[in-house]
Amino acid sequence: LEVRLREDPHVSAAAAITGKHNYRVTALHRDMAEANAWFRALLTEPAVIDGVLLFCRPIIERRHYAQALLAAEDRSDPA
Repeated sequence: LEVRLREDPHVSAAAAITGKHNYRVTALHRDMAEANAWFRALLTEPAVIDGVLLFCRPIIERRHYAQALLAAEDRSDPA
């Protein structure tokens, strides 16, 4: 599954998580129909038992924001 997610051009982020599901996947699609078709195809993967499809409308996207903060902290750390 992880190889499929890495190779999927729709997947913008994927993370292994704890809880009911093992992964949190963020995928970008043109419309809901395309997202639904993509999700149905994902559910056919042998490693996928079930999943939940959620739609969101981003309010704020801070790409690389955390990386920039961590890099700034590393530069100020005298150790």
